[in-house]
Order: sequence, then structure tokens, then C-alpha cells
Amino acid sequence: MDVTLWFRAGSGLALALAVFVGWRGADARPAGSRARVEALRGREVTAKEAQTQALARELNFTKLEGFFVAELEADFQKLEVAPISNVALKEPHRFADLVREPLVLAPGRRWSSDAIELQVLVERVTVQRAGAAIGSAHRLVRITNAGERPLAYLLRAKAQPEGECIARGARQHNAMALLPGESADVVVCANGGQVRVEELKILEVTPLGYAYLSKLSPLAVGHDATTAASHRAPKSWPLCMETPVTRLTQALRRGDLEWEDVADFYARHSCERFQIPEGYRRAAAPLAALPVTAEVLAAQARVQAAAPSEPPAAP
Repeated sequence: MDVTLWFRAGSGLALALAVFVGWRGADARPAGSRARVEALRGREVTAKEAQTQALARELNFTKLEGFFVAELEADFQKLEVAPISNVALKEPHRFADLVREPLVLAPGRRWSSDAIELQVLVERVTVQRAGAAIGSAHRLVRITNAGERPLAYLLRAKAQPEGECIARGARQHNAMALLPGESADVVVCANGGQVRVEELKILEVTPLGYAYLSKLSPLAVGHDATTAASHRAPKSWPLCMETPVTRLTQALRRGDLEWEDVADFYARHSCERFQIPEGYRRAAAPLAALPVTAEVLAAQARVQAAAPSEPPAAP
């Protein structure tokens, strides 16, 4: 074979080899790209995770959260409640405002939802007057937890048509929370007659939240002295004495706080160790950190202010 033929054969072989290598490379690049995309996706975090990570960088709450978890373990045993993880305790509580318009009920009448049941009764209640115990007929509302989870509740009821009651006794009951199937007799007023339910709110809580709230004075959520005096926590749990009742009452009256905000906070935090910080609101999404302190709220506000705003939706 002459030189020209050898040259042509070599050129053809080189061209074929180049085509083969190019084809293999083109086939391999998408696979490599797919692998890199999958790896990047594996490292993606949700907006909630990103906020939590940013909060951790902004405020080192790891040590505080570690103490919080350790104290939870002690509370499980002291209060004899089922353990719950710190992650589960951060989940939002189901909230319901059940009475938007006043509800008038005559003695013997019932009203119910999927979680709560009311019944108006007229029964004999003891009233303390001048050191003597006097029994007389009173209208009362028996409220029962008809659901499957513990409930924090707020019931405000008045005599119909009198409104404010001049004379009223009380029965001992848990004025803050109810276990499934548990009832409380809320005395409204002396004498028989109708009852006007003006407010009824519930918050589904954990067994630990039930215990925590039972130790909170009803004054902290705006109840009067008669209701507070009749409140009894189960198992002789002592009430918290350091709760800033005056500050909370004033905030509730101004509308700076709602009942559900206070109940939501103290269903997650022991009132023996924590006080609700200004600006706390009922959690509508899982909390980024526990415990929630003023420093944590301030750090969250800084993180949210620094976060880029979402682009407007396409028309």
C-alpha cells in the first residue's frame, strides 16, 4: 500500500475514533448532570428548615433547648404524663372559636360540637355568706370534653336576661383544661333561668399541655376571682405563683393578647420556669425553637426581616 492509502486509512480510523469518543461523552454527560442535580436536590431545604438554620446562626439557642428538653423529662415523671418529643411539642394546636353570636340556652337544653358539649342545669350550690354556708338554686353550665384529646377551654356565660350576676356561688372544677370525657360545672348565677353563652373557645393540647395549663391561675387568662377561687388542678398540683397576672390581664383587656395566645404558650412552657414574652402569638405553624423567649422572638424577627421577599405571582 502506498503512502497515500496509508494516510487515508489512518485519517478514517482517527475520524471514527473521534466520533465514538464524542458519542460516549455525550451519553455520559446527561447521566453525570442528573447525578449532580440529584445531589443538589438532596441538599435543598424547606423554607421552614432554612429559617430554623438561620435562627440557629442568629441566636445560639442549642444549649438553652438542651436544658429545656432535660426539664421536660423531669416534668413527665413529676406530673405523671406520657412523654412527648420536643419536635412534637412544637406542632400547632388545633384552635376553634365556637360561638360567634351569643347562644341562649334554657335549663335542660344541650349544645354540642365535635369536641365540646354544653348543658344548662339548675342545681343547689353552696354560697359562703358572713361565715355561713347557704345552699340555694343556681343556674350552671356543665361543659364536657367530648373529643379524644385534652382541651384548654374558655367559657364566658351570663344570666339571661339579667346580665351581670349579683349573687353567685361556685363549684370546684378545673377552669383551665379538660381531659377527654371530663366535665366541669361552671356556676353562672343564683336562681333558675336561661343562660347566655357569650364566648366559647377551645384549644386541643397534649397531656403535658393539660398538666401545664392546670397549674396556671385562671386570672392569667382573664377569669374573675370567683372562678379563680373555685379552680382545682388535678392530683393536688400546686398553682404557679410567679405568673404576671396583672400584666396579662391588662394585655387581654387592651387586645394585645388573646386567650388562645396565652393558652398556646403555657401549653408548651411550664409556668414555674417561663413567662410569656411580649409579642407571642398562637402558633399557626410548627415553632422554630423551644423554649420561646423574648430573645428568640427578637431573633426570629431579624431573620424574617433579612429574608428575601418572594417574587409576585405570575398573572
